Amino acid sequence: MTNFSYEVTPLRKFLSQYSEASVSDMLSKFSCKRDIDVESFLKDKAIVQEKKNISRTYLIFSTDSKFELMAYFSLAISSMDVSDLQCSKSMEQKMNINKGSAQCYLLGQLGKCDNAPKGLGKFAMDQAMDRIVAANLNVGCRLFRIDCRDALKKYYEGNGFTFARRNKDSDLMQMVRIIGSLTPQQASS
Repeated sequence: MTNFSYEVTPLRKFLSQYSEASVSDMLSKFSCKRDIDVESFLKDKAIVQEKKNISRTYLIFSTDSKFELMAYFSLAISSMDVSDLQCSKSMEQKMNINKGSAQCYLLGQLGKCDNAPKGLGKFAMDQAMDRIVAANLNVGCRLFRIDCRDALKKYYEGNGFTFARRNKDSDLMQMVRIIGSLTPQQASS
């Protein structure tokens, strides 16, 4: 990674300290032209989902003099339909399947701004994984899922995810990672 340092702040912290209009204005400055869905989620859905307790969004700021919003990730609890799984039997057994579905944590969004330095995506992924491992230690559930486009498959495989199946209602693939008995810091390495 570059010489930059980052601060990760929960969106709910900003919402508790500033007006919703001010927070919305701050988020509106985020630009991710390579993935308009990433940009749109942060600008149009993150606050609503935060207030309804659907997901938690974490904002990543550069700590240099600009204190610029560089990236974010969003986490939620979900379930996964396990019909038509295309992963190994050993992975399937680790999923704790019950009545055709598996409970999972969901990395709903992970995005970085247009001018993000190299390495920021890995930093964001590590931060997301730390929070998922902490949740696992507190409440259980050992499956972590992401739905992604084909172009990101290798990236997520490099972060410990395995292809599980295609979404039936979209062009996305579901990839999973089993959370073992790791501490948050061990999960990042």
